[in-house]
This record gives sequence, C-alpha cells and structure tokens, in this order.
Amino acid sequence: MDLAGFISGLALGYGAAVPIGPVNVEMARRTIKGGFRAGFALGCGAVTIDVVYLLVLVLCAQKISFNRHSIYMNMLGVCGAVLLFYLAYGCLKSAYKPVELKLDTTTNARSHYLSGLLMTSL
Repeated sequence: MDLAGFISGLALGYGAAVPIGPVNVEMARRTIKGGFRAGFALGCGAVTIDVVYLLVLVLCAQKISFNRHSIYMNMLGVCGAVLLFYLAYGCLKSAYKPVELKLDTTTNARSHYLSGLLMTSL
C-alpha cells in the first residue's frame, strides 16, 4: 500500500466516523444510562454491520443492481425511517424526565449488541 492510498483510506474512515448520527447519539445515551459496557456493546453491533456492508460491497459490487430490487430498497428505507422516528420519540420522551444518576446495569450486553446490529442495518 502506498502512502497516498493510506491517507485516502484514513480520510474516508474519518469522514464516516466523525459526523454525529443517530447511532452515536444512542451510544452516548446508553452509556450514560447503562454504563460503558452498554454503549460499547451497541457500538460493536454497529461496527459489525458496517464491516458486513463493506464486505458485501467489495465482493459483490458489480453483481448487485439496486434498480432491479427497488421494492426492497424502499422497504428498507421505510423500516429505517420508522426506527429513526422511534429513537427520536424515545429521546424526546426521556428529555422530559428528571435526571437520575443511578446506572441501569440490569440488561446484558447481548441486547445492546443486537440493538446496534438492528439500528445500523436499517
């Protein structure tokens, strides 16, 4: 790998990671509410889907025609929009509750990981 390729990859990685999106907000919310383990597990789930998407893109980019499968793309878009509205509702609902400093560590990391998978896949 040459230096220009490395710098391009680094710039693309930062370009994808730096903007604050709904997954980042949910990671922060769960870290505050459930501790480091909850936020870390959700982040790992999100990264897992990102890696899967990257592998699919690298291995199958020329074979996939999204125009032929527009109904599936539309269904994914609707599911993603529903999930974003649900997350927005949860954030707004929790904004009007009094702040509690007690951590909720009763849920296991698996549920947070699965939430990260679902959020990022949609």
